Amino acid sequence: MASLADAFVLDFHTHWRQAGWRRTSPLRSDEPDPRENLDALPDETAAHGIDLRAPSAPVEQLFGPDGDPSTSDVNSVNEYLAAAISERPEFLGLATVDAYAGATGAEQARYAIEELDLAGIVVDSARHGRYPGSPPTLPTLEFAASRGIPVFVHPVAAPQAEALWEVAGRPGNSAGRGL
Repeated sequence: MASLADAFVLDFHTHWRQAGWRRTSPLRSDEPDPRENLDALPDETAAHGIDLRAPSAPVEQLFGPDGDPSTSDVNSVNEYLAAAISERPEFLGLATVDAYAGATGAEQARYAIEELDLAGIVVDSARHGRYPGSPPTLPTLEFAASRGIPVFVHPVAAPQAEALWEVAGRPGNSAGRGL
């Protein structure tokens, strides 16, 4: 296993989703979701020369662009991730955190880092018309800074994402991730 300091090739953008997780976006299909198979990632990681992967599931991906997840739901996601990667040294888990929830987001981050031993956090790049650095995000960002942990600011869907999906399919959605 490579440590974060020793990793030569680090995949810091590995989506994952708890098997059977409810789909909240109209952009999702009923096709099997490869993000639900963390068991397949170690072989893929080794086959592609990746030293370390950081699985993450941003709030938007799990709860939708307008969802307001409860802390118990967020903690449950992070508990699942912590358990799933506990025996996988090639993974560095990034906790799901609702940074736009003020002090609640900071508490979600604290629980995930201090009690579940996850390595960093993933936050949406926008939520409810706010962006990182807006007042509700400061408690979470200040917590992360005080602990020196990585913060992955994940892009979220632009308002026109559904129209892009209809015209261009799944690749079109990538063009709509403008925030």
